[in-house]
Amino acid sequence: MIMLDIQQIIPLFILIPLLGVFLLALLARKKNFNADLILFIIVFGLLLLSGYLFTFKTKSLLYVYCLAGWQLPEAITFIVDGLAAFFLLSVYLITFCIMVYSLRYIDNWKGKWKFYALFLLLLTGANGVIISGDLFTLYLFMEVTAIASYALFVFSLEAKALAFGFKYMIKGVMASALIFLGIVVCYCFTSTLALADIANQLYLRQHIVSDPAMGCVVLFIQALFFLGLLLKSGIVPFNSWVSDINQAALAPGKAMLLAVIVPVLGIYPFLRIYFNIIGPNDQSLAIVRMFALAAMIGSMFWLYKTKSNNQGIAYHLINEFGLVILAMATNTPWAIFGGFLQLLNAQITAALVICNAGLIDYQAYPKQFSGQLKYSFKSRPIAFFNTIFSKLAFISFPPFLGFWSKLIIIVAVWKAGYQVSALGAFLCVCLAVILFIKQQRFLALNSRNRQPDLKLKKIKFSLAVSLSLMLGLCLGLNLLLAADYKEIFLKPAIETILSTTKYSKAVFKAENEK
Repeated sequence: MIMLDIQQIIPLFILIPLLGVFLLALLARKKNFNADLILFIIVFGLLLLSGYLFTFKTKSLLYVYCLAGWQLPEAITFIVDGLAAFFLLSVYLITFCIMVYSLRYIDNWKGKWKFYALFLLLLTGANGVIISGDLFTLYLFMEVTAIASYALFVFSLEAKALAFGFKYMIKGVMASALIFLGIVVCYCFTSTLALADIANQLYLRQHIVSDPAMGCVVLFIQALFFLGLLLKSGIVPFNSWVSDINQAALAPGKAMLLAVIVPVLGIYPFLRIYFNIIGPNDQSLAIVRMFALAAMIGSMFWLYKTKSNNQGIAYHLINEFGLVILAMATNTPWAIFGGFLQLLNAQITAALVICNAGLIDYQAYPKQFSGQLKYSFKSRPIAFFNTIFSKLAFISFPPFLGFWSKLIIIVAVWKAGYQVSALGAFLCVCLAVILFIKQQRFLALNSRNRQPDLKLKKIKFSLAVSLSLMLGLCLGLNLLLAADYKEIFLKPAIETILSTTKYSKAVFKAENEK
């Protein structure tokens, strides 16, 4: 059996999708050019690499790759630990399903290879954000991801997409400005951009040297990063662009943006910077829990007001992500375990329900119904059942994973001593389900929107395979509830969140042992 060097695998997550972008651009004018094959090989290969990286068993739980042979803290570094490996694998599980879905879906639009190039550029940025070991590289790849997402948003070139895309770009620039300001302030007080070195410097100046000014500085840095990342993740009250995406972007594009890019640009940097670099305290954790609960309550308000199918999906997803942040801010092993389960469930079910709604637009093209069309059991039984089960998975109906993840989070928050937060989360979860069902009443279970005279295309094989894969993942991930699978798949990520003061030591130790 061929064993690959882990340190040499890490940069491939940047090089391979970037190479795919150049290949698509160079070969686009060639005859017999098969863009589908290039995209499939690259995404499937990266899925295999992420799985290999995730399951690789050695004594070391953290791997460091320094660019051009430089050493920490001066080097540009790529770091993979339990948290990064979990996000890489979750990203590529979902991305692979969306990629299979897009192979035939994009046939209705011109410039197919351009969509694939933007798709791979988006993956390049997302990979870079996950494995970055310094703030400069992190910010650089966040901007690469943002630029690709702007272009992917407006790919259809429809008036609504262009208008909402400009709005999305403005809010993205505002978020980037806040994050950049946080990086500047952090560099001014630590004189370094390496994440491990920043964590070490902040810890020394707060707990060893006891610098009285550092408390205010750390609070200011936390506020800048927190506001910027909240805007990136679309949490209430910075939520308007999330619903815009779900109204205007093409189905594969908005599935990637909402199910993959929002967690990668918003939730992952928050977990990394807040827990591993700055280090949480009781006061800051209480503020984060308050924001998370407020986001869930705010999403209820918007979900109650909206009558749009796509907006309803977006606001319900905001509620799901708010619960994830609440779980992480509880900072106990069971709450964090439930938070990771909830995040994984929210990503997969969001991609499933968005792609299912897009299937209707694909079949009715050039007419657009945004999922507001009924499938009947007699005419299209497979599509009918997929619509029903995708909605049930999205609202976390048992036995889908979301039901158990929400139950674990609420119980863990209650046992941690935050009864008000637990009760608020329970009410928000129940109301979200009720409001979403009420808002979706005109879909599969409502006969008033039937259009029997409308000619619909047949569902292509790749579309059916993609939706089946996502539905199978929704059910199969219940295995993570078993103790053995929890130890294998989620324990490294949980330990990374809980070991707030050990991250810098682990990085420097791994660097010295190379």
